Amino acid sequence: MSGITSYVQAATLLYLSDPVNGFNSVMAGLAGSYGIQPITIDWTPAGMQYVPAYLTPDDVDESSPVKYPMVFLHGLGSRNAHLSRGRKFSGPVSLRLAFWMDHKASRASVAGPALESMCSAVEETCNNLFWNGNWPQLYGAGNAVCDPPASLRTPLEQAAKMWRQGTIYDLVFTLDTN
Repeated sequence: MSGITSYVQAATLLYLSDPVNGFNSVMAGLAGSYGIQPITIDWTPAGMQYVPAYLTPDDVDESSPVKYPMVFLHGLGSRNAHLSRGRKFSGPVSLRLAFWMDHKASRASVAGPALESMCSAVEETCNNLFWNGNWPQLYGAGNAVCDPPASLRTPLEQAAKMWRQGTIYDLVFTLDTN
């Protein structure tokens, strides 16, 4: 695949959707320790959970048949820093990966602890997936290394007849093109 951002985005999707080493399989091994059912994501376009665009749940809740939990993966930017001389592009590329979970409860005091458990399970799953920065090389991005990302949680918010919360990762790759 050519391109800069699309190159690492494709590798990230392949990794997350890998049936053996990806998000769903790692989550399945951790969910019980958080007292929750495993969170599974259908990473295909037909699955209505994965959106490869710079959107928020509010952008798609009313306009598309997307369902929770939902995940957004999109490019944030790149900067050619000429880290390796002689390369057309050599520098950082940033992607954002955002997981949104929901809980149908009448009160925040009920939804809050449940969403905290779900977000914590997603956080540990992603930490297990992204701790080794060389993972892109196994998923088609042979010229990329990914810094282990920090997670950021959104505030608990009420949306229609449910509560929701997001866990967001900014993935920063160092990429050298051929």
